[in-house]
Amino acid sequence: MRMVAVTFLFLGVCVISANAQLTVKQYQEFVKSASTLPESDNGRQLPELYIKGIGEGLSWANTYLAVKHQELLFCAPEKLGLDAKNYQQLLETFLPVARKMKLAISTPVDEMSVANLLAFALIDAFPCNKGAKQ
Repeated sequence: MRMVAVTFLFLGVCVISANAQLTVKQYQEFVKSASTLPESDNGRQLPELYIKGIGEGLSWANTYLAVKHQELLFCAPEKLGLDAKNYQQLLETFLPVARKMKLAISTPVDEMSVANLLAFALIDAFPCNKGAKQ
């Protein structure tokens, strides 16, 4: 039974990833369904791996901007090592804020890609000084 649950979870991710990115709503459903799996099941870690990949991609984009001496997206403290738990917490904290504020796009928050929401959350949590470049 556990193997069936992991298979469906994996297939769901594959189908969604073939269709582009997860929306905020899809990501929340993904997290909820993965949390129903037993602690010992590797499928429980898929949402963390997904959000970690997005977060690391945004960090690499920031690094690229720094190398090119361009304005950074966000300025996290140097000694803060962001990980999947941090990214998930940032999303959870920023989600109610995003629902109340007018973001620069017309898409409802639940229909936004979770990558875009994480980018907004990082920018909001770690604003840079005007024109910050590294």
